[in-house]
Amino acid sequence: MIPIVTEVTNKESRKRAIERCRERKIVLPTFAEMRDPSLVPEPIKRRLSKLGLWDLDPMNLFRITWKNEPKETGGLFGGPNFVELPSELTGVPARIVMLIGKWFPTGAHKVGAAYGCLAPSIVSGGFDPTTQKAAWPSTGNYSPTRPPRTPMGRIRMPTFSRSAWSTATPTPLRPRP
Repeated sequence: MIPIVTEVTNKESRKRAIERCRERKIVLPTFAEMRDPSLVPEPIKRRLSKLGLWDLDPMNLFRITWKNEPKETGGLFGGPNFVELPSELTGVPARIVMLIGKWFPTGAHKVGAAYGCLAPSIVSGGFDPTTQKAAWPSTGNYSPTRPPRTPMGRIRMPTFSRSAWSTATPTPLRPRP
């Protein structure tokens, strides 16, 4: 299980992270603001109203939510972006709702998973952006375990259990009838 960080783990790293964010004008959204965009402060909403959804700008971190207004530029927030498939199309009486990731920054909801792992490490001092690089695979399998040192610095990577892979019995593929 991923440990919950509740205190500053490295004051010097945290200080350098704050300095880096200030020099690059990076404001980190809280998880509460991401969950409920109505909590986003007005000065940030004003900046977002002039910014393209897919612009490479740290302000777009505030748009890591399912509730982005479906506009390419200047959009703020609204209800969730989804499509409900009608029973006439699906043939089942159950409601089938599909969330739409197009209106995320970069068009992918995986940005939120990466931010959700990295943000606590930044604010606690567990990650120093002046000496470390953060890298995640695009599969969405994230694990903030203690990463190894490399020539590039410390890299955040998921860990996998070899025994889980080696003991699995492959299922043979059978041709369709």
